[in-house]
Amino acid sequence: HLYNTGYEDYPKDITVDSHGDIIVTGYSAIGDHDYVTIKYMELFGNKTPKARFTYTPITPQVFDTIQFTDQSMDPDGNITTWFWDFGDNNISTQQNPSHRYEKSGIYIVSLTVTDNKGKPDNTQRIVVVESGENTEHPIANFDYHPVNPKPGDTVEFSDTSTDFDGMITQRLWVFHDNSTATAENVTFTYTQNGTYPVTLIVMDNDGASDVKQKNVVVYVDDENQPPQANFAYTPASPTVNETIQFIDESMDEDGYIVQWLWDFGDNTTSSASHPTHSYNTAGTYTVTLTVVDNGNKTNFAQQTITVKTAYGNQPPTADFTYSPKHLDTETMVQFKDLSTDSDGIILRWLWDFGDGETSGEQNPVHRYTSAGMYTVTLNVTDNNGDSNFKIKQIQVETYIPPTPPSPSSPPPTPQQQTEENVLKTTLNITPQNVNGENGWYTVKPTINLTASKPATIYYHWDEKPKKIYVHNLTAPEGVHTLFYYSIDMVGNREEEQWKTIKVDTTKPYLKSVYPENNSFINNTKPVLKLNFNEKIQIMHSTLDEKEIVFKTQDNTTFTVNTFLSEGKHKLNIEVKDEAGNNVFYTTEFTVDTVKPTVKVDLPNADEVVSEKTVYIKVNATDNYGINQIEFNVIQDNTVLNTSKVSAKNLCTFVFNASSYQDGEYNLLIRVFDKAGNKVTYSTNLVVSKEKMISLPWLLLFGVIGLIAFLVAYVIVVKKTRGKTVFQSLLYRMLRNH
Repeated sequence: HLYNTGYEDYPKDITVDSHGDIIVTGYSAIGDHDYVTIKYMELFGNKTPKARFTYTPITPQVFDTIQFTDQSMDPDGNITTWFWDFGDNNISTQQNPSHRYEKSGIYIVSLTVTDNKGKPDNTQRIVVVESGENTEHPIANFDYHPVNPKPGDTVEFSDTSTDFDGMITQRLWVFHDNSTATAENVTFTYTQNGTYPVTLIVMDNDGASDVKQKNVVVYVDDENQPPQANFAYTPASPTVNETIQFIDESMDEDGYIVQWLWDFGDNTTSSASHPTHSYNTAGTYTVTLTVVDNGNKTNFAQQTITVKTAYGNQPPTADFTYSPKHLDTETMVQFKDLSTDSDGIILRWLWDFGDGETSGEQNPVHRYTSAGMYTVTLNVTDNNGDSNFKIKQIQVETYIPPTPPSPSSPPPTPQQQTEENVLKTTLNITPQNVNGENGWYTVKPTINLTASKPATIYYHWDEKPKKIYVHNLTAPEGVHTLFYYSIDMVGNREEEQWKTIKVDTTKPYLKSVYPENNSFINNTKPVLKLNFNEKIQIMHSTLDEKEIVFKTQDNTTFTVNTFLSEGKHKLNIEVKDEAGNNVFYTTEFTVDTVKPTVKVDLPNADEVVSEKTVYIKVNATDNYGINQIEFNVIQDNTVLNTSKVSAKNLCTFVFNASSYQDGEYNLLIRVFDKAGNKVTYSTNLVVSKEKMISLPWLLLFGVIGLIAFLVAYVIVVKKTRGKTVFQSLLYRMLRNH
């Protein structure tokens, strides 16, 4: 406590808890009463520093000295330690270290900083070190599958980069969460909708690199059908403060429900699947149940519930029976409600079968999958909201198949069976005949199940839970087995039947192709490559209307070696998958190995400039067009400025000398055509801010200086009144002039 008498303070230390909260209690005397004031004060702890750094040059080469500059900050203190890991087994504890890499490569540089209170932070950056050799750069590229992933899908990334004068030796994948991978083909699982950038950095055996970035869009498959929301509750006419049991009866035809949200209409909610609730005020309430399935689709159902004040209603009498009496794990049990209500009617039934399963039907059917003793409870509710229950125990035995008669035993007397007493379920599928190849449907067939007499039909796909058949089914995509059987009204169960159905409605598609459609390449001996999403058969393929034969090992990736001339080429292919889905593909590309023709107006080598502006004009021509012209200002192997112009033949770059310090600069111009052919021009300039004096001005200043000297000399001689012969002559010469 802190005490203050009004005249003098008495300071005292206060202990702060682990959450940074303290409670200050003050007492003030007013008359004969004491008032207590409690004030909560929040104290903030040490904040985490933010690790940051930069480096130059931004495009280093082997043996370049790279300067790393710490730009970290601490909002409430000072940074006291730095730990650098350069990714090549070298470290430093300096604040601003320099480092040289002896090998080309892709390096992850890490900086960990710690503040004066011991809190750390870490950041990483990727440094690509090239060899500096004059070689062709690789072309980074990749594809991924599925191309339209949804949340929960694992996406496969495949490196399709090319290097025309060597091979790719190093890769680094960078994902949106800053995780990395170095394998040729990698996977990543996305859990939420969104657009996620993926970057691939590649380096070839000559130490040259390239970068490719693509965005992966993750979204929920539009084919997913929303769930069907529904619910029941008991008692049907609840009273104030009475516990109401809400029962979720929602279904999802093509998935399962993962989330429930109940709104009871009185500003209270629940996320349970079968919640209980009570109302403390009589009235009419709107209850809303919203459900979400595993495909993130939602639906809702609403019911109004009337809550009354309790009166002297007689509760119902609950009772039930079941058949057959001898049960095993293959028997469907028919439960029958025998409940009565002397002064009303029964509106709600809630069955608890004792094995974790429930039902809201009046006369449900249930099957126990394990032997044992089960306690069955029926809770009934009448029209006035009163309820009652009945409990019975039933014994379930393990099913034992009947033993077939021995050969010596007389055969059993066969019963006369007719269509009326034989229970059988018939499956009809539309279209009746398979319309694809190898037993596949290429359209989704419709399935109809019909029982030979009144019965409940049950079905399930593969290992999924069984459902009650209520309407036609649509076979899902892929290879799936439908199991089905019927149970009649007296509990006779048909033997389970099944049918395997193969459905493939999706045409095969190209995951990647090299060369890409409408692309340009600078190689006359390319390896054409096709990569499909599934196993296919190439029915026909031509290159420039001449038949070619692709090779494959897995029927998904196909290659062929070619010898091509300069100019345009067309590849046509027809393929089909196992189901017979066929598709035609055409890709056109151009071979161009001719470098562009470039004229550059460069200043003279080592020309000295002060503050003037230097204009560099570039005029480039190419048979198929210029892709990019690049202008770089370089000093000491560091790129200080880069300007790029795309898809233009004529352009002018400006070098403003006043923007640079004194020194020597290299002006590097690179021209690329659409096929990647490159032409490079380079020259050096010297920037000097010192004013240079020309020879005419120098002579003029010399004459003026000489005259000034002579005048001063004559004045001095006059004052001394002594003249030599030379001085007299000089005096006359000046006087005459």
